[in-house]
Amino acid sequence: MRNKFFWAIFNLSARVAQLVRARSLYLRGSWFESKRVHQMSFDEEKFKQGAEKVILRCRPGDWEHALSAVAWVKKLGEGRSDLPLLISAAYIHDIGWRDVWAKDKITFAELRDLEQLANDNSHQFAKEFLSNLDYDQTEIATIIRLIEAADAHDSKQEDEAIVVDADNLSKLSFEHLKNKFDPGDWVELCEMWQEELPQRVKTEKAKALWPKLLAELKGRVFLELKNYSK
Repeated sequence: MRNKFFWAIFNLSARVAQLVRARSLYLRGSWFESKRVHQMSFDEEKFKQGAEKVILRCRPGDWEHALSAVAWVKKLGEGRSDLPLLISAAYIHDIGWRDVWAKDKITFAELRDLEQLANDNSHQFAKEFLSNLDYDQTEIATIIRLIEAADAHDSKQEDEAIVVDADNLSKLSFEHLKNKFDPGDWVELCEMWQEELPQRVKTEKAKALWPKLLAELKGRVFLELKNYSK
């Protein structure tokens, strides 16, 4: 009798374990399927067109910078199931600057004075933009978290590191400096990046890339400023 009771309990326990495992696999499958469907349904061209209209209302050069950031996100985040969300964040990570700066190129001092205002705008501006494109609340929260990480130049999670690093790498080109800043600020910006990028950059790919990119940028800046002085 005792043996029958033991085997009955054993079989019941095994059955419960099977059901728990089956439910776990089902939920995991649903989660991955949801990610797969989102990735398939992401219309990047449509998103890009909408983002361009908004970002062109930001600082001169911000749209070109956004396109470069997206290109770096695709390299740093290649193969990730959440890549559409990372791309979305990269396109609009400077959305907080919308209508904040209406003049031509901004000086480094003006950028520092207005940066907090732009950062404070990011959450609401991004939420409005994404809601109009039918992103759900979870996706919106994720993209806003990524944008806020870029605003702070600091990442705590792997997805944030990809966006933050893409933002930083996209700044290390002469075109970025020329489009956005006066020549008088170029050297100071390069010096700031030299000092801050070792703490900002987190992904292994970006760690291997930024020193060379910055060295090339410094060399180009030296030549261009030399020509300006002639």
